Amino acid sequence: MTIQQKLDIFSKRVNYNVDATRRQEAKEIQEAIIAAVNAAENEAQLQSNEQLKTERARLERESNKLIYAATSSARQKIAALKEQLIAELLITLENDLHAFVKSPEYKSFLLKGLESVDTQGFSKIILMPDDLANVQNILTLEASNEDFIGGFKLISADERVLADYSLLAKLGELSYEDFWD
Repeated sequence: MTIQQKLDIFSKRVNYNVDATRRQEAKEIQEAIIAAVNAAENEAQLQSNEQLKTERARLERESNKLIYAATSSARQKIAALKEQLIAELLITLENDLHAFVKSPEYKSFLLKGLESVDTQGFSKIILMPDDLANVQNILTLEASNEDFIGGFKLISADERVLADYSLLAKLGELSYEDFWD
């Protein structure tokens, strides 16, 4: 083998080794680039996921605020309607009581109530002026200066109300639950 042939073989081996080294370096560079791209994609995806979680939480808070506001508003409207219905019902009841006082059944109701009263411990019974004529001959009676629709009150000698059988008092004893039970 000649020197030229030996130099050619040596050159081919060197070129082969250089090519192999270049290929290895190119492969390593390519793998590094792929790893960097993958890392960047992973980082971008993590940031995107965090942004989505943050946005989802914000939207849930806003949604909850809207739901709370709507619920509160509905509760207030319902409470106002209940109050309005109760007020209207009380007016109706008061009107019905005024109508009852003018009915024949009222005189019977009043006399029955007065007959059932224990007269010990009080000095007078206060009635509505219109009721005096119905029971004048039964007890010592006095007309009231106050409008309590009808019924009567038992008053002690020292002017304390011992018992209040007035229709207005009965109306006042009604509670919120009486209307909704």
